[in-house]
Amino acid sequence: MDINMKVLPEGVSYSQGRYAVEIPTFSGPETKYYKDPLTAFTTKRRAERKEALRQDKRLAMQLANA
Repeated sequence: MDINMKVLPEGVSYSQGRYAVEIPTFSGPETKYYKDPLTAFTTKRRAERKEALRQDKRLAMQLANA
């Protein structure tokens, strides 16, 4: 077992010397790479929250127009 092995936040993986996360976007998931795991994790969480709000607004508009 590698002593330098770190526990990564949920949804963050280590790839090619950088920390990778899948960010939900309007056109589908996109992989982004960051230098540190905390930035990667917080960016992923923000994007997920933003996407959830967008979905809620879309649903509210559909219900209002029905």
